[in-house]
Amino acid sequence: MTRRGRMVLLGSLSAVLMMGVAATIRRPSPLPEIPVVWRAAAMEVPERLSPDDLFDVQIGGKRGYIDRTGTIRIPATFAYAAPFSEGLAVASSNDKYGYINSKGEWVIQPTHSIAGQFSGGLACVRDASGLYGYIRADGTWAITPRFEIANDFDADGRALVGKPTLGGRVLAWLDAATGADATYWWIDATGRRVGTCSNPFERVVEPGGLGGAWEGGRAGFVDHTGAFVIQPVFEEIGWFSEGLAPAREVGGKLGCIDATGTWVIEPKWGWIYGFENGLCRVALDGAGGYIDRQGNIVWQPSK
Repeated sequence: MTRRGRMVLLGSLSAVLMMGVAATIRRPSPLPEIPVVWRAAAMEVPERLSPDDLFDVQIGGKRGYIDRTGTIRIPATFAYAAPFSEGLAVASSNDKYGYINSKGEWVIQPTHSIAGQFSGGLACVRDASGLYGYIRADGTWAITPRFEIANDFDADGRALVGKPTLGGRVLAWLDAATGADATYWWIDATGRRVGTCSNPFERVVEPGGLGGAWEGGRAGFVDHTGAFVIQPVFEEIGWFSEGLAPAREVGGKLGCIDATGTWVIEPKWGWIYGFENGLCRVALDGAGGYIDRQGNIVWQPSK
């Protein structure tokens, strides 16, 4: 069969299939609207820390990992290195991203243009086509690349995916499953759509949690009823992590507050990234390091 013949046959087959779908499709019930849930951790008690916890640091323009004593565990040989999640960490080589284990060995070779952290056994990556999909810990595809915007899976086993923006407006598209306009939607670990989300920037504060809010140009924290628990007196705030949240004094520097709004880490840092496994990455005048919950420097900031 000639190439032209194959093209004609495929074109005819496509027409038949489209006609069949048009004749038999039924409009199903719309998928539920599911808000993005911010599970604020203001009241969480940090788990007991493992001696194998590793923290990424920059040394001589490269990135590696130290343990909680400040001892170098993985030499600084990577252009980029992210925190470990589910035993693997994103690292880069030659402008491509892959995943390493706690020995610094490549488990998934650096072949992706963008890579996210593992969550629920899956990680979001972008392939050469520019589309996002999800891989397993062995590097095989669990959900093949098909999304233009994608996020990590959340605690409920869902990931938010969607379409890009154009001119500040989110492009709508026709959801083939529901027949409804949807720009963002939720998928499960199989890639199946389980809900829609009209506002991906929406945050729902659950009982016992705290959420950031603004009033009069200042930031504070509210509970799930919307009432201010920590008054809006800060210039900037971050999310709570292990009971502490970054906050910036008006016209000043950054520190960390507790769930009552009391300074636990005095505001003297140019940047604070939040606590993870008992340590917090900080930066001042271009130098970065780690501090503990008492504000003591565990890893001396160095450029």
